[in-house]
Amino acid sequence: MVHFKYHDTPGEETLSLMEDANSVDGAHFRSFLPVIGPFANINSSTEFSGPKSWYKESRDVNAFGGKTPKPVLVASHHRPCDEACSFQTLSTRLSRKETKWSSSPKFGVEPTYIPLYWEWLEDVLHHSRRTLASTHILDAVYASMYIYKCNSPVMQAFCESWCPTTNTLHTSVGEMSISLWDIYDLGGLPVTGLFYDEVIPSAVELEGSDDEHNFSSFNGPRSWSHKMYEAFRILRIPEAHHRQTYLPAFLSCWLCAFVLPVSDLGCICPGSFKPASFLASGKETSLAIPVLASIYHGLSKISNSPTPGKHRESFPAQYVYVWTAKYFRSHHIVTYDFVGAPLVGIQGLDSVIKSPDAKSLVSSGKDFNWLANSICGNSDEKREDDNHQPKQFTNFFISMRSCFLTLRFDNNYVVEPYSPHRFGRQFGFHQDVPGELVVQTQNITREHMYYLFQSSIRLHTRATFLVPCRTFNAQSRVTPSFTTWWNSVVSLNAAYASRTPSPTNVRSKKRKERKGDDPNTSPKDKAAKTSAAPRKVRVRLPKSSTISCPPKETSSKGRDESRRLASRVVSNEPSNDENEPSNDEHAGEPTILDDIFAEDYGPELSPEEIENLQSDANIAVELTACENTFVSLPEQQFIDDVVIDTAPTTSVSTASTESPSFNAQDMITKATNRADRYAASLMINEIKDKLMKTPLAKVHELAQEFEQVFSYVRDKKIDISAIESFIKGYIGCGSQLHHVRLGKQGDPTLNDLEQRSLEIETSVQTTTIAGKAEEERMQALHKEIDQIQQEQAEHKRKLNDLAERADRLLPLISESEEKFQGYVIQKKEQENSLLIMKENIAAAKEVEAKLAEAEKQFGVARDALQAFKFEP
Repeated sequence: MVHFKYHDTPGEETLSLMEDANSVDGAHFRSFLPVIGPFANINSSTEFSGPKSWYKESRDVNAFGGKTPKPVLVASHHRPCDEACSFQTLSTRLSRKETKWSSSPKFGVEPTYIPLYWEWLEDVLHHSRRTLASTHILDAVYASMYIYKCNSPVMQAFCESWCPTTNTLHTSVGEMSISLWDIYDLGGLPVTGLFYDEVIPSAVELEGSDDEHNFSSFNGPRSWSHKMYEAFRILRIPEAHHRQTYLPAFLSCWLCAFVLPVSDLGCICPGSFKPASFLASGKETSLAIPVLASIYHGLSKISNSPTPGKHRESFPAQYVYVWTAKYFRSHHIVTYDFVGAPLVGIQGLDSVIKSPDAKSLVSSGKDFNWLANSICGNSDEKREDDNHQPKQFTNFFISMRSCFLTLRFDNNYVVEPYSPHRFGRQFGFHQDVPGELVVQTQNITREHMYYLFQSSIRLHTRATFLVPCRTFNAQSRVTPSFTTWWNSVVSLNAAYASRTPSPTNVRSKKRKERKGDDPNTSPKDKAAKTSAAPRKVRVRLPKSSTISCPPKETSSKGRDESRRLASRVVSNEPSNDENEPSNDEHAGEPTILDDIFAEDYGPELSPEEIENLQSDANIAVELTACENTFVSLPEQQFIDDVVIDTAPTTSVSTASTESPSFNAQDMITKATNRADRYAASLMINEIKDKLMKTPLAKVHELAQEFEQVFSYVRDKKIDISAIESFIKGYIGCGSQLHHVRLGKQGDPTLNDLEQRSLEIETSVQTTTIAGKAEEERMQALHKEIDQIQQEQAEHKRKLNDLAERADRLLPLISESEEKFQGYVIQKKEQENSLLIMKENIAAAKEVEAKLAEAEKQFGVARDALQAFKFEP
């Protein structure tokens, strides 16, 4: 018999388990206040601050000038922001050589073989099938029977593209992620239910709880095996508590080995017995939310780790495996019918994708199966969050809502932002600019943790949601504003990843560390994870597709002003030049090109990085508008910025007590380089003036002349690739205009065009009449299809009702089958008894016949004896 003893000391509460009430030795555990239960003292919140509609219609201008409505998901914890910024991923850190993978990378915790676990599982499935089905974990429990293999190259590429700031996978085509719907549908874990409160209760809570409800949970097992009785005897569990102990003990093992595994394989967390007891008593518990929070948290730790892959993180890796199998086809998936969650379909099979293609597959996102796990229909279906929605649509609706995922174990709280509007294409929506996450600043307490959980699963809010129709190309479902924003993000990420820290930056970081400001610190708020914050870079792009020509530069810029580098792309690092004049709103901030023109400049940026930053962020956007307007020439400051000397120069040393050495050759080289750069700047200005004075129709004639200037400047080892590309783009627009004018030669005259216009107007009138008739027919067809859809919805509701009835009948059928098997066995036993009885009756009849014959003979003998007379 186990005895509980509770020690309440200031700042620490301990629960002791001892064999004897007077014993001192035993197991001692820290106890914490619960979040749910009669001893939690937390009131349920009825407030709900979510929107009335979880989708909106974006009406961006399309290529034909019209506005097509596009449904997009909305978020409750993001604010509107179309400012592009770079996001730090593990791939960025690897490119910058800030870290590297370990030789044998480890990821999450995988299900492993546990001796006698499969036998235990089979026995539980046999005896407690009805209880597991009532809490909606039957398929998930069955899935723990199998071992799941890791496709290491795909997982490595997956972790490299994972962004801990957004909890999404960053690819060249946008963001994607694991959703609550994926955990529910692929893993078989319930979304709704009780809060997963993994905590050791106090002795008062244990002694005051009523455990009689557990007796009805096990459906009366037929008989315990000898080994099971032996286990109960070793644990000194009274016979009256055998049934109460059996299923919670297994579910604790299942939770710690499969659902929310611990890094110490083979161990069970004592706090898991509480949620296991709730499940064993038939109470549904939300497991999808803590599991997804654990996955997000573990992937973020890998992304931010100084040695990724060295240690195994505590999150269930098998759910990531099945996600990559469905969306990236990283594993073979069986095609035959099987029992259990879809997770079972990938068990024990070799992977398809090999190492060389894994990184390209994940980072490109081109072969991503966007609707691999969606319930999209043939048409858009609007629904309302009320009491009449089937459980499938209820879970789908919760999965489309933004929230904060929660996980509690002992006194640790994990809160992760969940933003499905960032990967709305996986639900069939269009993708828009997601905005910026509103970081939670409130300290995490039990009350706030429970409030976040209630907000994430709250139902009957009367809010509307949409089940989009299925499409053949979900990847193309993006708004033009998202395309522009994401292209800027990708360009900034590539530019930032290609930069390697220079010795100057390293020394600067060391100085900051000495001041107590750690440059690698990623503060993580307990309310919402903010580690690996994005390195924001403001990109000032044109507001519209029409780009106006800037005024002609009339004054030259000196060297001091040119060092300011009023670039269109600036960083948010603190300024090093306080006396610098400011004509720009960001002039006080150093730009990403400051190291190039500084006195102590070194090879901070490569020409490819400058070209990416300047050309991608400015030139590419302007040239896309070439069909409607001609791009303008760059301002003088931009010309000064992109004329960059790629030759190494000697840095100027700081003042010291020793006499500096004099090197005339270095001074001559430095002066020559500066003179060459100044001459190149003058040449570029001359080119600009000539372009401005030349009619656009004749600009194409200057290409060969300018090429001679560019060749001369390149021979001086001066990088003008960005301005050269810009000017060539401008000349290209002139060439395009020239070709258009040449193509107009021989076109019809104005009279011919007017005559054709009259004919077209007549045709338009005729077409309008026919169009009205067709419109009336279309309206009639719409009414007919609406009626059909209503009938279809009614049939769907009936089918769902029938499915629910079938779900209720399945346990009854199982119970009836068990009783039927008992009757069959009883019948066989009775038939055997009857057969033996008939044999006994036949033997008795034979004995009776023999006895009658003997009696008959005895009578004859007796009569003969009686008639016999002896005569001497």
